[in-house]
Amino acid sequence: MYNFKIGRTKLTKFKPLLKNLQHNVRKGGRNNFGRITVRHQGGGVKQFHRILDLRRNFKNGIVTNFEYDPNRSAFLAKLTSISNNGSESGAHAYILAPKGLKIFDILQTIDNKVTNLFLRPGDCSVLSNFEIGDFVHSVEAIPGQGGVYARSAGTFCQVLETTPSYVKLRLPSGSQRLFSPKLKATFGIIAREDFNLQNLEKAGRSR
Repeated sequence: MYNFKIGRTKLTKFKPLLKNLQHNVRKGGRNNFGRITVRHQGGGVKQFHRILDLRRNFKNGIVTNFEYDPNRSAFLAKLTSISNNGSESGAHAYILAPKGLKIFDILQTIDNKVTNLFLRPGDCSVLSNFEIGDFVHSVEAIPGQGGVYARSAGTFCQVLETTPSYVKLRLPSGSQRLFSPKLKATFGIIAREDFNLQNLEKAGRSR
């Protein structure tokens, strides 16, 4: 079932979801007239862009496998939606794989404030449900827009203060910003935190 392992996350052999793939249009440094305006562009392996479910439309989903994304530093986790009675509904989506997530973990999405809520890595919830000191990623800037903050490998935001009117977060850059408690975020730190430590050794690997 498993193909190879990078870091601490095992990647599977399954082919990516065709409906979640998009062609990356390469211009090779050419403008709209077809003339080269930026030199030394082009080559490399053809890549497909994976479409992520940054809005977390699934209320309940089970992690079926982890996949590599050539356009991102983070790994992806494939979610399969499940119905209320526990059976699979057949819909699939990609999310960013947080640290500590395992296959067959059931993730949930909470849209409202809930007391005494237990969250596991990968669960999505509004910011009002997180406690001070929690690490989150894929934080929204506009309600319903989808996560825009902390989406690279090893990045996270930390909850510094929670009030009924705002939630203060420390961003990966170190700056602090106020967010609406109604915005969504995903619990946990994005996996593959040692991505910036790897040595490509030769130019061909980066191509």
